[in-house]
Amino acid sequence: MLKKLLKSIEIIALSFLMFSCGVSFKTSETVKLANSSYSSKDYETAYVKYRSTINEYNNSGKQVPGELLNNAGVSAFYVDKVDTAIVFLEGAKKQENIDAFGYYTLALSYRKVDNLSREITNFELCNQKFPNDTIVNSANEELFDAYVRSENWDQAKEMWSKLNLKKRGEVRFLTDYLQVMQATSSEKDVYDIANQILKISKNSIPAQAALADYYYSYADSLYVSEMKAYQQNQTMKQYNKLLAALKKVNSNFRSARDIYEKLYKINPDPLYAKRLGNIYTRFENKKKASYYYKKAGQ
Repeated sequence: MLKKLLKSIEIIALSFLMFSCGVSFKTSETVKLANSSYSSKDYETAYVKYRSTINEYNNSGKQVPGELLNNAGVSAFYVDKVDTAIVFLEGAKKQENIDAFGYYTLALSYRKVDNLSREITNFELCNQKFPNDTIVNSANEELFDAYVRSENWDQAKEMWSKLNLKKRGEVRFLTDYLQVMQATSSEKDVYDIANQILKISKNSIPAQAALADYYYSYADSLYVSEMKAYQQNQTMKQYNKLLAALKKVNSNFRSARDIYEKLYKINPDPLYAKRLGNIYTRFENKKKASYYYKKAGQ
C-alpha cells in the first residue's frame, strides 16, 4: 500500500516538474521574441508578448522580473496604454530595475495623465541616476519645459544652461525661456530674448507682447521720473532735459501702441486695451483713449 502511495506521489511530482519546465520554456521563448521586437522598436508586438509573459508569471504566483516590467511598460506607452505603462514602470522602479529610458517614459506617461509633479520627479531621477545615458539630453529638454509649465523659474533657468546650443536656438525653447526671463530677470534681458525670437519667427505673439511691454514700461517710467525731477527742480537745464526725455517717451509709446493695436486685433485682451487707453491719454487723444478704456471695462 505504501509503495503504491509513493509511486503516485512520484508520478504527480514528475508531472508537475514537466509542466513547470514546459511553462518556463514557453515563457523563455516568448521573452526572447518580446526582447527582439523591443530592440527593433516594434512596440506593438513586444507589448503583446510581454503581456502574455506577465500573465504567465502572475498565474504561477511568481514575481515578474523588474527588467521585464520595464520593457513592458515602455512598450505599453508606445501603444497608447498609458495607465498600464505606469503600473508596469512603477513596478520596475519598486524593484530598482528600471533603466534611463524607463524613467523617461514614466515621466512622459505622467504628463499624459496630467500629473506634473510626478512627471518632474521622474525626469529628475532619469538625469540623476543615468547622467551619461544618451536619453539625458531629451530628458533635460522635457524637464526644462516641465519647470516652465510648473513656474519653477529658478530650476528652469538653471536647466537652460544644460540644453545644447541647437535647442537653445529653437523658437519653442526660446519662447519658454522668454517666460523665465520675464519672471526672473531684467527688462533688458527680456527685450534681447524677444528680439532673438522675432529674428526667427517675426509673427511670434509672445515675443511681440514682450517687446510692447518693454517699450510701454520704459516710456512710462521715464515719463514719471523726468516729470518728478522737473517738478522738484524747475530750471531751464532741467526743462531741456525733460524735453529730450519726452522725445524718447513718445517714441517708445508709439512703438508700444503699434504692437498693442496689432495684438488687440488678434486677441482683444483687456490689458492691451487699458494700455492703449493710457498711451492715447498721454497723446491727448481723448476719443481713442475713451474707446480703449471702454474695451478694457473701465
